[in-house]
Amino acid sequence: MRMTKQLPMKIKLFTMALAASVLVACEETELGEGAYDGEIALSEQFVENEAAFLNTYTIVDLAMRNDDLLANDSVTIDGAAVTMVGANLVIDYGQGVLGADGQMRKGTLNVLVNGDYKTIGMLTVDMSNYTLKEMKASGSMEITNYNLDSITLSSTEFSVNTMKLVANKTLTWKSGFGTPSADDDLFQLMGSAWGTDSSGVNSIAIATSERLEYDAKCAHKMVSGIFDLSFDIDSVADNNSGSLDFINSDGCNNLIKVTVDKGESSFSTTQQFSGF
Repeated sequence: MRMTKQLPMKIKLFTMALAASVLVACEETELGEGAYDGEIALSEQFVENEAAFLNTYTIVDLAMRNDDLLANDSVTIDGAAVTMVGANLVIDYGQGVLGADGQMRKGTLNVLVNGDYKTIGMLTVDMSNYTLKEMKASGSMEITNYNLDSITLSSTEFSVNTMKLVANKTLTWKSGFGTPSADDDLFQLMGSAWGTDSSGVNSIAIATSERLEYDAKCAHKMVSGIFDLSFDIDSVADNNSGSLDFINSDGCNNLIKVTVDKGESSFSTTQQFSGF
């Protein structure tokens, strides 16, 4: 028979106390995790939409900075057939193109160009049977350049999967806007948004409390920034709030901390994001 050593009583008590303290730290609230499911789901859907919204901008932006397109009116960019006819830019992924970022895109982005995007101008983007990572995207976006490094991104309806997004953002370029490559792109983003899920009764309001920083040198692009959140669940304004934190201290990792506050109770979870 194999003999096992008994732990001294002091060690037993210390181990039990440590386990209890870890359990309390993980709960963080008097309410069960299920009490926050609606808010967590809305937060996840918003991040998914925000990523697609910004990704659409970076695709159009890169095309408008392409010297071959401006000189010859046609070029292939990341597998997409890109053409310019007059004031109409078409970015066509056809039946499907796997991009360098590992994302599958299908369909077409149609862009109406008004003015000179690199100085002062406006782009209106519409999607035609466009899908990103097998998620159908619809709606439109306006991209307005008021000066060389401040650009407004707005939409009255941008939809990915089950959420419709209304957004108004200001993007400030730090580097890369004057080059044809996306590799050196670095910009910051501020603004607000409002999203509604497919039921039409659950919504989330978003305001940037700490500007987001996008760095193309990082694999997942979004490296820091915080959104403040407020929720209406089942069309009830219950004053539930929270935040989304693209954790600055994790460097280029794709981690985001989601926090939901209900009165004096709070729940936090750290998740992975993708798509920027």
